[in-house]
Amino acid sequence: MSIIIKQLEELGIAKEQLPKAILNKIDHLEGMKDALTDTRKEYAEEQDPEVRQEMHDLIAKAEQSISELETMIDDAVKAFKEKLNSEPPASDDDTNVEPAGTPAKTTTTRKSVVDDETKKSSGWKWILGGVVLLVTLGAVNTLNKE
Repeated sequence: MSIIIKQLEELGIAKEQLPKAILNKIDHLEGMKDALTDTRKEYAEEQDPEVRQEMHDLIAKAEQSISELETMIDDAVKAFKEKLNSEPPASDDDTNVEPAGTPAKTTTTRKSVVDDETKKSSGWKWILGGVVLLVTLGAVNTLNKE
């Protein structure tokens, strides 16, 4: 999470400015990291070599998923920053008023930025992956207790 916060600071973006799609990805990343931390604790306490190997494989897959998600968030934040920079600043001057009879220019709004982010991302895959990971780890934990 600190990598994302550092990147936001470097780009000069407050976390509150981010679209909901990116904030959801960040929340999902935090959840995955918490689950990975719990799994590592269970791994350290596990005695059975077969279960330890299975848990080791799950941890490796989870670390890879977290890395990919961090990359996705990084790319999404950079794209958001580029869209912010490309938008012309709003002004109250009458010098920018279009003469009557000419079509008004369309501008990119924050809602369209959010829509673009949700169209580009496939966040449901990450949610499904996280659920599968948690269910698998729960099953391993249950089997260990028996």
